[in-house]
Amino acid sequence: MKKKIVFIAPHLSTGGLPQYLVKQVESIKDEMDVYCIEWDNVTGGVLVVQRNKMVNLLGDRLITFGENKRELFSIINKLNPDIIHLQEIPELFMAEEIADELYSVNRSYVLIETSHDSAYNVDSKKYFPDKFLMVSEYQIKKYKKFDIPIDLVEYPIENKVRTKTREQALRDLGLDPNLKHVINIGLFTPRKNQAEIIEYARQLQNYPIQFHFIGNQADNFKYYWEPLMRNLPSNCKWWNERSDVDAFYAAADLFLFTSRGNPSDMETMPLVIREALSWKTPSLIYNLPVYMGYFDKYDTIEYLQDDIQTNVYRIAEKLLSTNERITPITTYTEVQKPEFTSRWDLTTQTIYFSTKNDISYPTLVSLKEYKTDSVLWSMIMDTTPADTEFWMIPVSKAHHSYENDPNFMGVKLCIYNNETGEQLYEYPYIHKFVNLPTVTLSNSIPYHFNYMEYFVHKKYSRWLDRPYKTVVDVGANVGVFSSYMMVNNNVSKIIAIECDKVAIKDLQNNFKHNTTVTILPKALHTSSIPITFYHSPDNPVISSTLAPDDIELHRAGIKGNVTYTVPTVTLRQLVDEYGEIDLLKIDIEGAEYDIISHTDSYVFDKINNIFVECHFFKKEYKEQYKNLINKLESMGYFIEEYQQNQVHDAKLEGGSECIFATKTILTT
Repeated sequence: MKKKIVFIAPHLSTGGLPQYLVKQVESIKDEMDVYCIEWDNVTGGVLVVQRNKMVNLLGDRLITFGENKRELFSIINKLNPDIIHLQEIPELFMAEEIADELYSVNRSYVLIETSHDSAYNVDSKKYFPDKFLMVSEYQIKKYKKFDIPIDLVEYPIENKVRTKTREQALRDLGLDPNLKHVINIGLFTPRKNQAEIIEYARQLQNYPIQFHFIGNQADNFKYYWEPLMRNLPSNCKWWNERSDVDAFYAAADLFLFTSRGNPSDMETMPLVIREALSWKTPSLIYNLPVYMGYFDKYDTIEYLQDDIQTNVYRIAEKLLSTNERITPITTYTEVQKPEFTSRWDLTTQTIYFSTKNDISYPTLVSLKEYKTDSVLWSMIMDTTPADTEFWMIPVSKAHHSYENDPNFMGVKLCIYNNETGEQLYEYPYIHKFVNLPTVTLSNSIPYHFNYMEYFVHKKYSRWLDRPYKTVVDVGANVGVFSSYMMVNNNVSKIIAIECDKVAIKDLQNNFKHNTTVTILPKALHTSSIPITFYHSPDNPVISSTLAPDDIELHRAGIKGNVTYTVPTVTLRQLVDEYGEIDLLKIDIEGAEYDIISHTDSYVFDKINNIFVECHFFKKEYKEQYKNLINKLESMGYFIEEYQQNQVHDAKLEGGSECIFATKTILTT
């Protein structure tokens, strides 16, 4: 009689775990009675390539659970399996009450665990099987501390034979044999790091190389892949998830895998590298510590370096004939026009640029942080005379040193026709590569500081990284806060309020296809009467409803000197129209004190949490701040300051810092 085995998989949606399990089932299905439990179906009806394979293998022996996970024990009692094999350690996907019963000392079955994770701290392990079957030597090294039998079961490296010529394999996929073809296979995630490959593609756009991405784009990683797809170079193609991946391996000239991982999200033993080895496809990968030198022995694998420019050369050298190669690559070729020249001085943090021809129309000169696309500084030039060198310093080195900033990747100078929006020039100056998200929100408004606060340093994540239903973003500017909340939270609705005319254009463009965000082009005020708005053309981030004389301590120096009248909305009108507000964010350059002081309990009763950036711009800012805190506490809020007793820090005078007011005490 065949032994009976029940596999338990956390999911069968996409990635290495489901494919590893498919291969495992294929190898034993004739020798054992095989069943598989799909703990959660997270395919959404889309990410189904591996799941469909499992359906074809097992039919009704594939059992999918809903919310009732205790169904497991009914199945165990019914099947009476000899072996239960978990495809991930229970600590990572199973409720404790279920795991406690499954791992009962009185169990009649053999329990086996496999893990596809390398980052888990094994010192936290609570449940122990009868045997470990791990997929990498790195895991063996971590888990051998337990007095439990452990073996290595690797995904096979097979000897795949090409039955077609390169030309025929490419033509069957509809690809041009006259081009060189680079493939990347995998789910679009920060760890898989497709952004880096896209940067290589940008620098190789003038060369006969096509880049292909085979892998799905899951909604939970939309924050990562959506900006990339919005600005995808013409020599890149996304194929989504495919069931014919072998056809791409067989046709490709190069397999490129740029996953770097990090301590909290590590690679393990990527199946795609082993599949490329099976097809003997030339490959460039990073030599990660978790691989423990495993791939050193393979002739078809070479290692990428930390320097992007070096890697671009390597790709070109592997793919192009001598007369096609780059000598050297120094520019983007997609949009650059020959009339401009530029240079970047990292020592002084100065960008210099000039044109060989007189330009009579206004241009927008934008200096962006390389890769993240966030604007460091910009300026509008009414005309640009030829053969004259202009310069711009986004921030003084005394205030912030790019050279010493571990997150600084470099800059790119972008120049646009300010009347038509046409991009005239783009040139990168690469310092180093850091795997940060690209968040494209504006070409003109310098939002880099806010981008770093939210997306990189995650300065306020303690307060913000939890589900909120209705969020009101007052002082939305180009939408940095709203974008962050959509990426990191389960937000049902965002009302973004902004009245700066320049910022509104970007804000509306950024969310024009997003049904979650409603934009109100108004100023928050104590009444619904239109008021004067003080716009700063040089930096709309600091535009305000307060006159320059009312913010005498403001450090920026560049204050609102262009005035116009804007419509207003009150907090009472907002709660009356939208009902209960789960999170109210206010960043309105000093006007927050007047708003809070003139708001009554009727309104505050309908607002659960308030996130306020307090600005210390007036001489009496300490008194303003104290009154604001007292008012919120009197309305039933508990107050947390980002920096304890922050108003007494002399360094904050003329600056700002945030507080969080909540009706529920936050736990540490």
